[in-house]
Amino acid sequence: MSLRMKFSKVLAKFSKPYEINGEYLVDSKTINKIPIKKLGLSPKVTEAILICPENISLGNNVVLNFHVWLNGVGGLDIGDDVSIGPFTLVHSSNHKFDRIDMKINKQGHENKRIIIESDVWIGGHCLILPGSHIEKGCVIGAGAIITKRIPEYSVVINRNEIIKQRG
Repeated sequence: MSLRMKFSKVLAKFSKPYEINGEYLVDSKTINKIPIKKLGLSPKVTEAILICPENISLGNNVVLNFHVWLNGVGGLDIGDDVSIGPFTLVHSSNHKFDRIDMKINKQGHENKRIIIESDVWIGGHCLILPGSHIEKGCVIGAGAIITKRIPEYSVVINRNEIIKQRG
């Protein structure tokens, strides 16, 4: 049995989010039962994992495809009419690693808010890193890595590579 089928059975069996240590596995029927900062109207969630949902704001008509992972530790704001493809990671916290006199896993984390404005389509298998800001109307191609501000109506592939403007 696939992992997706197992998740679906767990969510269907309990009709509530599956929670372990503040991480929540949710779908469209259970996302409104977690301590999320803001939840807009009509979310469509196949299956997603939300970490620190009290720092996550979702706008209206947000679509989270299967196995989307949202880390709200540093803060995460997602606007209206945003679609996020399968296996995409939105990660607002990262390890510090500046010091060489200390092990990386002892240096703590750096948290930075991520903003995804309205009318954005993020393809599958993307990675959105701390401090990123995706302005309205952008299309983020499958597998892209985003680490900075992306101007409105941009089409992005690879690592922050803007290939054209929409319109």
